[in-house]
Amino acid sequence: MKTSFLGLDCTGETYSVGLWSPKGPCLEVSGFTARRALRDAPAAIESVLDMAGISSTALAGVGVTQGPGSFTGVRLGVTVAKTVALVAGCPVVGWDTLELLAYQSLGECGVGRVAVALDARRGELYGGVFSREQAGGGPLQVLLPTGVYEPNEFSLQLSRLGPFQLAIGAGFSAYPDILAADWTGPRLQGMGESAPRGGLIAYLSSRPDLGGHRVQSEDLWPVYCRRADIQVSQPPPSLDRSVS
Repeated sequence: MKTSFLGLDCTGETYSVGLWSPKGPCLEVSGFTARRALRDAPAAIESVLDMAGISSTALAGVGVTQGPGSFTGVRLGVTVAKTVALVAGCPVVGWDTLELLAYQSLGECGVGRVAVALDARRGELYGGVFSREQAGGGPLQVLLPTGVYEPNEFSLQLSRLGPFQLAIGAGFSAYPDILAADWTGPRLQGMGESAPRGGLIAYLSSRPDLGGHRVQSEDLWPVYCRRADIQVSQPPPSLDRSVS
């Protein structure tokens, strides 16, 4: 019976690959050098599989953050995850990047409200608010769905929703005025502490009760939340060069 799950994130400046199985310790390889995921993530996957002594065909599922985040990183992560799942013959589980960070900040059984903000550039951010009101490690409640917000708009949403206990993500350092001047809670906004961890993605993907978008590999697609800066033009119509 297949019991091992692979987890992958490439949505930001970093990447992280993890392997979780109920039969052994969680294995994880992460890189915190910007723009290295394309080169290093496939090797990291091979590394954690080798450390566990299994092949990709032994995987029960592959979890991946499917966005939002860096357009290139989101595409890379989803493509790699779909490819591994196709080879393994297993489902792929897509996770909202911000919801994953909320799970990560609360831990296995923590409770509270978490505001997540990632820098989306162009004077905007990706924001969302999540909550777990009861201990026990259950699913999160979405108080503000992940979306693209202007900083002032997101700040108003936070005020409307009421108190929260933790702010996570680089959006809070890029736009520090999001938070009220008297807010004194902890902020996790550094590159490492606010990056999704592959081991957690792998573990959450083994728990269908916690959500996640569980589909066959061909049915999972990136979630960008907005259009890319550069759009691929439609090819011009072919010229008919036939001679009658």
